[in-house]
Amino acid sequence: MDYNNHTFARVVTDLRPVVPDDSLAVDDLLSRELLKLSLNDRTAIHEEIHGVRCLAVQETPELIVAALIEFQTELDRIPPKDKRVYEECKMRMLLFPDEEQTCYVLHDDDFRLRFLRCELFDTAKATLRFVNYLNFVHERWGPEIALKRLVQFSDFSKSELKLIRKGYFQVLPFRDRSGRRVVTILGGFSPEIDEVGRSKVIFYIMDVLTRNDIESQRKGIIIITEACMWRSDEGAGKNGGGRSTYSIRFPNPKEDPSQVRKMIASMPSRLVALHNCWPDQPSYILIAKILTIHGSGSMERIRWKYHLGDELEMRYRLKSFGIPIEMLPITESGTIKLNFHQQWIKTRKLLEQQQTNVVAVVECPGSNDVVFRQGTASVENPGNAMCRDLILTYLEEKETEKEEQKLRHNTTTASAATTSAAATTATIQQQDDRHKQQYEVEPVILSTTVIPMAYMSKMTAAYNTNHTEMIDRVLDQIINHKHGNFLEWDKHRSTWIQMTDEVWIKRKVSALLYTCIKHHRRQVKTNNNTNNNSSSSSSSSTSGSRRKNTPQQQLQLLSSASSLQTMAIKSEIENDDDAEAAGVGPYIFIEGGTPSSKQQRCCNITTPIGDSPSSSFRKRSKRSRNN
Repeated sequence: MDYNNHTFARVVTDLRPVVPDDSLAVDDLLSRELLKLSLNDRTAIHEEIHGVRCLAVQETPELIVAALIEFQTELDRIPPKDKRVYEECKMRMLLFPDEEQTCYVLHDDDFRLRFLRCELFDTAKATLRFVNYLNFVHERWGPEIALKRLVQFSDFSKSELKLIRKGYFQVLPFRDRSGRRVVTILGGFSPEIDEVGRSKVIFYIMDVLTRNDIESQRKGIIIITEACMWRSDEGAGKNGGGRSTYSIRFPNPKEDPSQVRKMIASMPSRLVALHNCWPDQPSYILIAKILTIHGSGSMERIRWKYHLGDELEMRYRLKSFGIPIEMLPITESGTIKLNFHQQWIKTRKLLEQQQTNVVAVVECPGSNDVVFRQGTASVENPGNAMCRDLILTYLEEKETEKEEQKLRHNTTTASAATTSAAATTATIQQQDDRHKQQYEVEPVILSTTVIPMAYMSKMTAAYNTNHTEMIDRVLDQIINHKHGNFLEWDKHRSTWIQMTDEVWIKRKVSALLYTCIKHHRRQVKTNNNTNNNSSSSSSSSTSGSRRKNTPQQQLQLLSSASSLQTMAIKSEIENDDDAEAAGVGPYIFIEGGTPSSKQQRCCNITTPIGDSPSSSFRKRSKRSRNN
């Protein structure tokens, strides 16, 4: 028998006893869930998790009206025993007809649209989530809140408020690159924490993030869990609180994992992905298996991602999904940062207490909103990155126009210089030695102040015109086309407020524009210096010895003195460091700025061509000593 036959090898492999593995059960479960979907659906979900695509439905007024009508039809088909809270709301409106129009359950179309957007306008699933939401709120907060109004921050008890302020559950201050809100879970799953209070806090955070934010309703929410969520408070402080020193603490044995699935099925927010960043240890792998099987439904199970390994590797994996890892509220040693979390709590109180009548308070900037705040935190805002890209695009267009104008100007100047050179040569040949001596003895006197002042005023006006035009283009693109807003940080309220003064917005954008121009010119200057150094090294070897200028060349040098001075002034104005001295810096648009053209200047000093101020001073001092 040929033992090298591949068929024999396959038969032996099939007859080998199979050792059962628990991990195979989880893999089989996930594979069955994926096989239920088509190839296009699997690809779309995978791309949405990575932030490449958004599965939100393109909404139209006709679609919204039809969806709301079908929503009510599907809601009426549900048996009364499955929608008891909804039936109680209808009975309450019969007893209190004055409150019927203010009931959010019966007549708030925006509230129902949240569930439709969460289920991508699948009315059957949206009504089921709607009923689960009412049942969950009624179970956790009671009928006094579920039948009258939405849950507020003041509805929590003291112990629950203490749990919120610990910062175990936080929201990032900015969105990710795809416009999704990011929620971090950094603790709170130890046995000491009440599971009912924890579920109420997580549900409230997921609820308020999409109440008045249409972008978050459409693009969904990302959840990130850290390994320290299974850590006890006692284990966090050993040896400096390192991540590798604490011991794992499982939840309360009486806690049912299905409660997590029940809470997820009741949230009016679309969960795009849940990233679990845990160490590669057997205990965490066991928890992952339990949550995959019992803690999530069929559709949520596909969107759960487990990143097991080193901390740095997990950070890079999160970054590949478009998540701003720089804003994660946890340090390398496992310490939770509370700065942004405390600001978020203040903002929620302002919005719920209706203390925002004077200004428009914004909880989180949108994807197309441009924010202004001191520090580097605003750099992570997607709207600021979009605004900088717009400005750089306009600058590149200006550079292209400049190059084209320079090319046309050089062509015209070359033809004119050829004609004038021929005429000058004929004139010089007819001159005698007396004219040659006159050129050598009598220097041509040119004013160094009259030409620069005229040219400087012209350049300042052109600079202002170009910048004003660019600012108007940026405002039009962001406000009218992107439908974004301009926000600034209010230190007294510790929140973002919408800017309404157009003049103040232009001043802020002007400062941002000036910063982008300086950065752009430095890059161009660096590239030009690199090219000039390479070209100068090749030209210096072929320069040769210099010969004395002929009278024709002297005349050309004298005639071009004015153009040389003009070019010098132009280079000074275009220089980044001397732009403010020329009166064309950012202070033209910012309050309190004074252009240099309004400042006093020294008296006019005339200096012959070829003599520097230091050489003329030495000549005068020498004549005074001789006298």
